[in-house]
This record gives sequence, structure tokens and C-alpha cells, in this order.
Amino acid sequence: MSFEVSCTRCHSQLQVPEEIQGKKAQCPHCGEIQTVPQDSGFNETPMGVSSPFSLPSELTPTRIRFDQVFQNAWNLFSARFVDFLLLGLIFGGILLLFFVLVFPMVLMGGDNFLISILVQITGGILGVYLQLGGIRYALHLARRHESRLSLLFPDLNLYLKCLGASFLLWLASWGIMIVSTIAGGVACGALGLGVNPLQAIFWTSILGLLFASPFLIFLTVRLMWCVAFIADRNEGPIEALGSSWQFSSGNVLAIFGLLFVCGLLCLLVTFCTCGLGFIVAIPFANCYTAVAYLMMTGQPLGTQQ
Repeated sequence: MSFEVSCTRCHSQLQVPEEIQGKKAQCPHCGEIQTVPQDSGFNETPMGVSSPFSLPSELTPTRIRFDQVFQNAWNLFSARFVDFLLLGLIFGGILLLFFVLVFPMVLMGGDNFLISILVQITGGILGVYLQLGGIRYALHLARRHESRLSLLFPDLNLYLKCLGASFLLWLASWGIMIVSTIAGGVACGALGLGVNPLQAIFWTSILGLLFASPFLIFLTVRLMWCVAFIADRNEGPIEALGSSWQFSSGNVLAIFGLLFVCGLLCLLVTFCTCGLGFIVAIPFANCYTAVAYLMMTGQPLGTQQ
């Protein structure tokens, strides 16, 4: 016998074979990976009806090349430009609204430290939400699905997981900064650069930043994919960070090149258009991130609807 269940994300009614109850399965409509509940009074239907629910495919660590990722991302972005532009317009509007609401608070607060911290925390929380929504939407388009703007607004469960992973990354980054600053102070003293307190602080900061930069870049390259694993596989924060570390192994140089070239391209477009290119840069960043994630995990992608 099979049982009828409802997808926890898109609420599609799906027929589930009895043998996969209690296991993880993937919705064919929205791609949500969820645990199929045990039989507890579901409507039984004959087993002659095939189940659209599928077990999530195994991911395969795959070596990627910068040129292949960039070409596939550009093809996808060009083929679905209108859909990606909608992403940029919506996110651009949200960020503009945030700026309009926060700017008066900053002006009234002046040099108030607490207000400055509050604004930064609020901006970071909003940024995590937009990043998660953007990668979900881009993954959906990369798999030849129709545009679904509802994916831009993730549910609370996914969002909390993403916040947890981001918080762990933030802690790791601050740990690196603290250790690097201490090392910078030691180097400053050894080189005799701190003639007076102001110079000592200046050179300690510069040397600390130099020490921290390669470690922060490496951390970003290896762990930035946790958001994609949460969005695509519904993994927990620690599990997603582990998956990101595993699948980015062997792809460090390709990822670094991708981030450097695409990041520079997005900055140039934004700068040369006096900020208006932001509505194109945001979706393109989500596009190449989604394509790189799918390729390094051995998943198929397409540029045509």
C-alpha cells in the first residue's frame, strides 16, 4: 500500500510507498528533502499508483574548472536573464527599504556604539536571509524549473539553520582575527615599529590584517558552500559546514579564481553604473554560486527551460 502525504515546503500531495516511511525523500516539485512520516492515519491508496517521491540522490565530489563554471554560469544567466533580474529588483528593493529605515537611526545615534552594533547585526541577519533565498532560487533555475519567486523567501527552519552556520563562521573568523592581531603585536615589537602608542596600534593592525587575510580567504573558499547545502539538502549547520569542507577539497584554486574574477566583475558593473548595476550583480553572484555548487557535487544542471 502507499500513503498520501503533503510536502512540508510546497504542500504538494504525494503518494509515498510504505517502504520509505521514516526515510529521507525528495519532493519532485520543489526539491525539498524531508523525512517521510511514519504511517499514522494517512489515506491509503493502491500500490498500483506510482510514487513521485524520490530518494535524494547521492552527491559525488567532483573537480571543477574555472572556465567551465564561468561558461555554464554565463549561459544560465543569459538564458534566464529576466528571471534573475526579478531577483535583483526584489532584493534591491528590500535593501533600499532597509537603508531608508536604518539611515535616520544612524544619523540620530551619531557615534553611539550600541546603535552602530545594532545596525550591523540587523544588516547581517538580513544578509543571511537574502543569501539563502537567492541560492534557493538560483538552484531552482539551474535545474530547468519554472521561476518560483516564493523560493526567495525561505521558511524559518531553513533560516535558523543558515543563521547557525553563519554564526559558527563568524566565530571562526573572529578567532582568526584575534590570533592574527596578537601575532601582529608580537611582530611589531620584534621589528621595533611601535615608536609611540599610535604607531604601535597602526602597525599591529596592519600586520594582523596581513597575517589574517590568507586564512580568512581559505576559510571562505572552503566553508561558503554551507548555505547551498542547507538550501538544497536541508542539512543542519554543522553537517552543512562539514559537507562544504568535503566537497570544496581539490577545488580551492578554481573557487578562488571564480570568486576573484566574478567578484571583480560585479564590483566593476556596480561602480560603472553608479550603483544601478547592483540589481544585476546580486543575481549573477547567486547564479555562479549555484552552478559551482551543482558541478562540484556532481549534480546535473541546464541553461535552457
